[in-house]
Amino acid sequence: MRPPRPRVALAAFGVPALLAVLAFVLRTAWEPRLPEVIATHWGTDGVDGSTGLTAFTVGTLVAAGVLTSAGTASLLVLLRRGGEVRRGTVLLHALLASLPSGMLISSMAASLDAESWRQAAGPGVVLLVLLGTTGVATGVAVLLAGRRVPARGHAEPAGPGEASVGLKPGQRASWVGGTTNTPLAGVCAFLPVLSVGVIDVLTDGPLGWTGYAVTAGAGVLTALMVPSLRAVVDSSGITIRMGLVGLPRTHLALSDIASAGTDTVRATSLGGLGVRYDPTTGDVAYKIRGGSALVVSLRDGRRVFVTVDGPEQAAGLLNDLIRQASPARE
Repeated sequence: MRPPRPRVALAAFGVPALLAVLAFVLRTAWEPRLPEVIATHWGTDGVDGSTGLTAFTVGTLVAAGVLTSAGTASLLVLLRRGGEVRRGTVLLHALLASLPSGMLISSMAASLDAESWRQAAGPGVVLLVLLGTTGVATGVAVLLAGRRVPARGHAEPAGPGEASVGLKPGQRASWVGGTTNTPLAGVCAFLPVLSVGVIDVLTDGPLGWTGYAVTAGAGVLTALMVPSLRAVVDSSGITIRMGLVGLPRTHLALSDIASAGTDTVRATSLGGLGVRYDPTTGDVAYKIRGGSALVVSLRDGRRVFVTVDGPEQAAGLLNDLIRQASPARE
């Protein structure tokens, strides 16, 4: 099996880059059969928008290069910091990075042998080619990535109350940690804009630059609010903050905590990513990724899941602080 980083780099960079090269090769081979202006927008009545072949080629390939490079760098930084890369993360990156090249190939395929862009094939052909190219590229990337690449130092789940950092009576300590899901930030920032772009292509009413600007602003705001998490453990309990602005903020007092441990959660479990609440059990999850998580068991029977890196240390310190405070409680 290849080392994790080369395998992830091959899947994340190599596959979208190869699709971009294929798009350029097809553009060169098909140039004699293409009009100077090709169809790039379709409505319910057929094609209703166009762009110059050269301009569209440059624009889509530059976009592919930016998305491919940024996404690959994010995944490698995540691995370098000891984070965990799963197939779903590679899938989302490969899909986003392959879309511009797929759009170029599908628009050229629809305009082949047409006298002008107005005689291009309908949106069905475009969608078929777009889904085919991006689907194959995404599938190959996921297969190359193989199984998930686990976080460094990942340990088996520890039961509540078992973890300890060896804090002695009278000693004081604190723990500061967290995690950042960089690919999720990229998805939050770019996916809304891409979705609006697809809607714009398939509808009669172009949204204009204002629609894209508002959508891009909302995506960037979401990217700042969601894909990072920070937790602080000290003698007062644990404080949890989400996003770069630290909101929402939650504090669990040490007197309300029964014990702490670790567990492994899926990205889709407990209702998905973000701040999640289970009304049947009262459990709360602060979750921006799947993988190892700190589990804080409260005295009222509820549990709080926090997806931080190195949760074993946080759980051990909480348990030691609880044991130190137990004589005072009694």
